[in-house]
Amino acid sequence: IIPGPLNNYGTSAQYQYFGLASPFRNVTFTGRLDYNGYEPVQISLLGEYIKNTAFDRNAINDVAVNNRGAVPSDGTFGVFDGDDTAWLLALKVGNAAMEKRGDWSTHFGYRYVGSDAVVDGFNDSDFGGGGTNVKGFTVGGSMALSKRVRMALRWMGADQIAGPPLKSDIIMFDITAKF
Repeated sequence: IIPGPLNNYGTSAQYQYFGLASPFRNVTFTGRLDYNGYEPVQISLLGEYIKNTAFDRNAINDVAVNNRGAVPSDGTFGVFDGDDTAWLLALKVGNAAMEKRGDWSTHFGYRYVGSDAVVDGFNDSDFGGGGTNVKGFTVGGSMALSKRVRMALRWMGADQIAGPPLKSDIIMFDITAKF
């Protein structure tokens, strides 16, 4: 939100603006390695890398309202500090399928989602409160209570990449039942 005479210099009409500052043409690489040497426990390494090839930093700098760097001493806005890449790396250990009581699974991962890597609305709505411009860790586990019921606990810690500091810690507890 830019303070000016139309919003009484930031004291009123604090509307949030939504829109795409650039087109999106994503190239994605996804991979997974599984090791089953400890049956029934499986060890999996997962990774994903996304690049928005339509990203143009200079064009966005002219219209961006947020994701700006430090403000120079002359009081003008800092340069646009967004990013066109996103990536995820995760390790999962446990039963591949939660089929019987006592089956378990745990995971640990790190992700980095630049402000203009993917469209905000299609990103994980839980991590960092949803959207993009976040990076951080996810740790969790799940256990089958019966053939049709399982519970899971997950912690997600996210920090904002560009702009003013913002931290989000979310703990989720789920019970899932099949009918």
